[in-house]
Amino acid sequence: MTHINRLPNEILAMILVLAVTQGRPQANCASTTRGKMAPWLSVTHICSRWRDIALNRATLWSDLSFSNPAFTQAMLVRSLETPLSISIKFKAPPHRFLDVLKKALSHNHRLHSVDIQLSVHLTLQAVWEKCRSEAPNLKILSLSSLGDPKFMHHLPEGLLEGKCPSLEHLSLDGFRLLDWQTIPLAPALTHLCVKVNSDMYRHSWRPSPQPFLSCLVGMPLLRHLEVSGILPSLPYPSPVPPHTLNHLEVLRLSDSKTWIIKLLKVIRLPRLKSFWIRFNESSMDIDLFLTSLKTSWDLAQNGIQNLRLSTSIEHTRNRQSSHSNTLAVSFSRPDSTDPVTTDMVLIFSGGRNTSVEQLLRSFGLPPGLTPLHTLKLESHSPVSDSAWTEILSTLPYLRHITLGRALSQGFVDALKSPPNGTSAPFPALEELVFDRVDFDDGQVGASAGRIKRLIDALSSRREQIKALTVNRCLNFAKGDFDPVKTQLPGLKVSWDV
Repeated sequence: MTHINRLPNEILAMILVLAVTQGRPQANCASTTRGKMAPWLSVTHICSRWRDIALNRATLWSDLSFSNPAFTQAMLVRSLETPLSISIKFKAPPHRFLDVLKKALSHNHRLHSVDIQLSVHLTLQAVWEKCRSEAPNLKILSLSSLGDPKFMHHLPEGLLEGKCPSLEHLSLDGFRLLDWQTIPLAPALTHLCVKVNSDMYRHSWRPSPQPFLSCLVGMPLLRHLEVSGILPSLPYPSPVPPHTLNHLEVLRLSDSKTWIIKLLKVIRLPRLKSFWIRFNESSMDIDLFLTSLKTSWDLAQNGIQNLRLSTSIEHTRNRQSSHSNTLAVSFSRPDSTDPVTTDMVLIFSGGRNTSVEQLLRSFGLPPGLTPLHTLKLESHSPVSDSAWTEILSTLPYLRHITLGRALSQGFVDALKSPPNGTSAPFPALEELVFDRVDFDDGQVGASAGRIKRLIDALSSRREQIKALTVNRCLNFAKGDFDPVKTQLPGLKVSWDV
């Protein structure tokens, strides 16, 4: 084995570059302490040879570190003419790195990656004086203005002269947009994210439908698209031929249901793998949405294999905390052996007003929920008794059910086999999980009666389920656990005491 000191300088330099790349902090910040430089600089303190190689290897210094202004300046000098990578997050004044950052950004022809998060005290023009000039080698551009939404910065007109032939990744978050032409789109783009604040910017400019679609078609390599608060609101031309996004794999939309549905009617998504949507409304015409979705995305025409409905509390920059309902589904792929993954996520703002029954009935239309085998209901919104008996209890392949929040009496009643010998409900059910369920559900002392009815329902089944899990539940004690074990001897019960 060759001793490391016998390696040629070029090979050793490549090893040092790898070591530095792995040892550098993941994100630079204008408030980073000097102490974070030490691991990065360690390769220059091994011996004089290593130091000479490191100091003369320009690529070793091209990913600028904003730990100390003088050190950043030294890196800029040592990087010579190699492509620059810049990542910085500005906080409140004083801005110690402003001068050296402006100097680095003046090298437009060298820029490879630029990631800047602005504060309310700094505009993009103040930081990047040449932002209206071409950056021919720029591959990654991420700009965000995430301060007070009342003081959002305008995205400069003529950003990069609209010329960025090498740009592959573009992310713009929190800017006021005056024109779609302000956005420096390029044919090489594979990742595009444009987000505006939909509450503070509700009556802002929105792109016209035809230019918007033309821009999408003009990015033939696009694989990831995220658009928030800026979908076209005017009617699309009629008739409009469908626009096929042949390479798009990830689509994330956040806007009004009306604008989302209109877009789905005029695009085709043959290779889409992941679809994430946030609706501004809590209730909506889900049938109309599903019709448009199936027209746009072939996979959505399949039945649903996994379904999870949950409630979460959201904290946003410009509104108080609010509940939202999240529906996550995996579509059936009968001929696939790949692991099951989430294909689509729908988020409904103001989740307490979302009708769970409406969602289940809409998704239940054939083939709908027929292939469903895993169901997780962890929402604050209740599932009606009729939804349990008419929709869910008849599903032929439903094997796993997880219930959170509360034990629904409608579910217990639907679980019980009828005495007249008719077909049993939930015929394929094998596993039942209660996760963070309050068995009292607001009524002190009610848990004993609810657990007894659950035992009776399970005992009545000709085909007993195989496993019952009680996890992180309230008002479930040893006095409840023992009857379950005694009266259901064939049931494997797990309880996190």
